[in-house]
Amino acid sequence: MLVEQSHVQAAARRARATMTSCRLCAHRCGVDRTRGPAGLCRSDAVSRVFHEGIEWAGESTLVPTYVVSLSGCNLRCDFCLTGRQSQDGAAGIPLDAAAVASRIRGSSRALRSVTILGGEPAIHLDGALEIAARVPPGLHLVWKTAAYASPEGLAILRGIPDVVLADYKFGNDACAERLARVPNYSATVQENLLWAAHQGDLIVRHLLMPGHLE
Repeated sequence: MLVEQSHVQAAARRARATMTSCRLCAHRCGVDRTRGPAGLCRSDAVSRVFHEGIEWAGESTLVPTYVVSLSGCNLRCDFCLTGRQSQDGAAGIPLDAAAVASRIRGSSRALRSVTILGGEPAIHLDGALEIAARVPPGLHLVWKTAAYASPEGLAILRGIPDVVLADYKFGNDACAERLARVPNYSATVQENLLWAAHQGDLIVRHLLMPGHLE
């Protein structure tokens, strides 16, 4: 990652300041998450990690990658692979960004990238950026997302990821509402992808669903 650490830490502070009226994701609930779990993501203002470590599965240009999975999601997909842990903002342990960074540095010679994901990392943008600020030089920062962030959240994130790895889950709004409980999915994701295409490398994964292979 080429962005100055001070810039990323300033972005983290901006993200944290929004928690009293949160509009970090496309739901734009405007709730006060500092008072406890709230909003459609059901998350408070504490970033938590439910999974962390080196992974070898994925795009060949990115692996091995050190993944940090933050708890909580703004989608409620019926087919979610990680289920309760990723959708529950209270799962896992509170993020200690310095400790995570120390473990990443200890593995850095074996790595090509660091991947921050969820759930949806946009809802814990401050914690995600605290990790990003500590990524060792020479490693790519990968932002793995469902691409359902808000313009406000993307403005804070601008210029920081080296790679945006987006999961494009649904081809229409009806399926998104029925299977993930989210409105205005198509327009939101397309806007997120256009934003990402101007940030650096963009990789889009499209999920093939049974009965929708065409």
